[in-house]
Amino acid sequence: MTRATLEDLAPIIGAAPEDLLGQLQARGYKANSTRDTPGDIARASALPANEVLFALMPPSGGK
Repeated sequence: MTRATLEDLAPIIGAAPEDLLGQLQARGYKANSTRDTPGDIARASALPANEVLFALMPPSGGK
């Protein structure tokens, strides 16, 4: 999943690619385009790719 673009991940996550991009940017990740992958964003942000993936996941409604 770290090699899929935000555009490819959006339907899986259930959000628009632009919303995912904005969400990451609002959290301070260095994301520039919906064509970026979590791996690209992680490298630009000097963070592990799994952290970017976790940031994309919707909050759980767990009890």
